Amino acid sequence: MHAVSAIDEHPALSRKRRSALLFSAMLLLSSYAAFEYGVWEAMATTDADGDGLTYGLEFYINTQPQDWDSDNDGLPDGWEWQYGLNPLSASGDNGSTGDPDGDAFTNLNEYQYAIPSGWDLSSTPSVLDNGVWWNGTVPTRNWDEESAMQIIQGTGSDGADEDPMG
Repeated sequence: MHAVSAIDEHPALSRKRRSALLFSAMLLLSSYAAFEYGVWEAMATTDADGDGLTYGLEFYINTQPQDWDSDNDGLPDGWEWQYGLNPLSASGDNGSTGDPDGDAFTNLNEYQYAIPSGWDLSSTPSVLDNGVWWNGTVPTRNWDEESAMQIIQGTGSDGADEDPMG
């Protein structure tokens, strides 16, 4: 009975201990929740598949965050999204064989050679409006193709409009 009477003698101290333990437990749980939230935030800003889209954006546009090419057309989802294509569709202008800007380069060619969309206006075929795109540089602008010296002098044409018909 002596132990029971010792607890009854200091009820305020017992209540403070319980309150301190409860407060400590709440602090630990809230810290754990804050860490978990931080991990979720970090996950939303990472790009584990390397397609140029963060997890948060991949969730928003419904692409696969573990697959760099959700529609399997050979174009990374981030590249398709950047140039206004649908990363979930491999058909028509959205696919690798599409040419939505009408410059005679397929989307796959533009991706492989790092040619930006709309680099040359198709309405002016005799002028390189934005220059020649070569590894991220533009050495010429508004160059008149037809008056320039023709390098390819072979007979016939290989499909490029700059080749002479000779």
